[in-house]
Amino acid sequence: MTSRTVSLEKSAYERLKAAKRPGESFTVTVNRILSGTAPSFRLLAGLWEPGLGREVQRNVRRMRNLEAAAERRNLRGITEVDGAHARH
Repeated sequence: MTSRTVSLEKSAYERLKAAKRPGESFTVTVNRILSGTAPSFRLLAGLWEPGLGREVQRNVRRMRNLEAAAERRNLRGITEVDGAHARH
């Protein structure tokens, strides 16, 4: 296995060190953080009350809808500000 030396500012090193789990190498820490995979809710299976999963799904859907609506309002505002002549 080849290796590379990377220079970090002290603040970045401290953040990386804080993210490092016990027994984990810095390589594993960096790969874990940069993998872009979020923990799955499936890890919580069996720990929730019956029906809670559906409630979580409804809330996530509602939050996504609210975010999409806010984004649409924001885009309309940008269109109106960027050019009063732009009509949709």
